[in-house]
Amino acid sequence: MAIAVHQNISDGQTIVSGNAKFELGFFSPGTSKNPYLGIWFKNTSSQTVAWVANRETPLIDTSGTVKLDSQGNLTLVNGSGKVIWSSNSSASATDINLVAQLLDTGNLVIRNGDKTNNETVIWQSFDYPGDTYLPGMKIGKNFITGRETYLTSWRSADDPSPGEYTLRFSAVKGEYQQVYIMRSSAIKTRIGPYNGVSFSGWPNFNPDPADPKYVSYMVANENEMYFAYISSSNNTTFLLRTLVTPGGKLENFQLNLPNPEWFQSNTLPVDYCDNYEVCGPYGSCNTATSPYCGCLKGFERKNSDETSPDDNTSVCI
Repeated sequence: MAIAVHQNISDGQTIVSGNAKFELGFFSPGTSKNPYLGIWFKNTSSQTVAWVANRETPLIDTSGTVKLDSQGNLTLVNGSGKVIWSSNSSASATDINLVAQLLDTGNLVIRNGDKTNNETVIWQSFDYPGDTYLPGMKIGKNFITGRETYLTSWRSADDPSPGEYTLRFSAVKGEYQQVYIMRSSAIKTRIGPYNGVSFSGWPNFNPDPADPKYVSYMVANENEMYFAYISSSNNTTFLLRTLVTPGGKLENFQLNLPNPEWFQSNTLPVDYCDNYEVCGPYGSCNTATSPYCGCLKGFERKNSDETSPDDNTSVCI
């Protein structure tokens, strides 16, 4: 299904992707009574939201309507006709058969629907992720537009507005690439660096190398730099999502259809030693010791009034 020009989608109506993997419509998260326009996995035991359009501006009742105009702009308006959210997209004069379509990847795209010509994508939700990474999304930076793509946690389970934590890719030319979980501007957890195959510390989604379900890769050139992973061609029943929680954890979930239950495969940080710079300069961290923090070979711990041998902090000289 798709939204055609001047077609309205109201509360209670939904759009389902081609193979019924994802659904778009209105929902209210947790105990909240406020409706949001979002995308969720279709065949799971509990509603699992992957993307929210108006996460910063909730509706206050069920009178919201989604519309696609002839200029290629998708808008969400309330009962008074006020625009609550907009894709801020525009089509060219040659894009005359515009539709907004939900793909089986979970990506909402606005495109020229005439498949007889060169099909163009005008806008896509994958360029504006929320707290959830789906295979096919890019985490990184476009050097031409300057736009950075990253995940932002929800404020709480009942509030999808942007929270304190982000998952960012260090898209800096000439540097080893790493992934960070950040709280505002402070690094909380580091994943990396990239070794040419994967990020050290990045969870392994393919426990069976002979039957990989997903392939990860990194692109770095003059125009853009990003990290992504995609589904293998024979993967039709395995679903994967990566979530940044309101508490600042990175959690990975897997699901094998037709089983509707999500399985949490791993989480970061795993323990105290996954926290960034937790032992200070020249320090080393080991959860098998007490205290956790020690010093690298060639350095020794300096005890002072501020640093006692029993603290999990270290000043190494």
